[in-house]
Amino acid sequence: MSPALKALMEGCRYPGKGQKKGGVMLEPFVHQVGGHSCVLRFGEQTICKPLIPREHQFYKSLPPEIRRFTPQYKGVVSVSFEEDEEGNLCLIAYPLHNDPSDQENTEPLSDGEPKSKLLKWSKKKPSALMENERTRQSRKEDKSKSYREDEAEVLYYSLEKGNMSPQIKHNPWSLQCHQQHLQRMKENSKHRNQHKFILLENLTWRYRVPCVLDLKMGTRQHGDDASEEKKANQIRKCQQSTSSTIGVRLCGMQ
Repeated sequence: MSPALKALMEGCRYPGKGQKKGGVMLEPFVHQVGGHSCVLRFGEQTICKPLIPREHQFYKSLPPEIRRFTPQYKGVVSVSFEEDEEGNLCLIAYPLHNDPSDQENTEPLSDGEPKSKLLKWSKKKPSALMENERTRQSRKEDKSKSYREDEAEVLYYSLEKGNMSPQIKHNPWSLQCHQQHLQRMKENSKHRNQHKFILLENLTWRYRVPCVLDLKMGTRQHGDDASEEKKANQIRKCQQSTSSTIGVRLCGMQ
């Protein structure tokens, strides 16, 4: 059994309107500090993001000597844009059955994935979701005796199930990226409603107040296959920042 499929089997099931069983509701990842693609919370120790072929190949082909310095690659899932009985918009992850080769470089999952809870996105007001109280059960002690309290830190969401406490924080950038991606998927849902996402280890899960940096490394940021417009834009950004002088620039921080 692939790690991605195992995670889905251990995760929450959300049988919504016209929806298959076994799906996992995806939430915005509160610690996203940069980038324009949405990063989603699949479970306590796992994040989910749109599959980019070059990035996907990077994680699949990593030699064992390098893997310990990178987030654990956990496989690929199929994500669809769906509505529940009340018309709320959701992103749901399902097992990807038709890609057996994707098990390369994956490792068994040990984390507790999403429990029985429902995160909703209001159809009428996608930018102003209902705010509610929320908490999560305390985390298990890891080998280093460190603990992490997961304070559900997303603005304007409602949870239907589970014990709750008034600990709400928010990440405007994460919310904005999530909304934009949801809108794009909604616009394309008539033509295509199955999208591949990769699962990666959530490196922040052990920490109560994680510090996160988004760094662009190198003096060149564009790929060989980039369009002329994107190439020119990336060259301009490098020339106008510390990328051109020291080969690194800071794009996000918390």
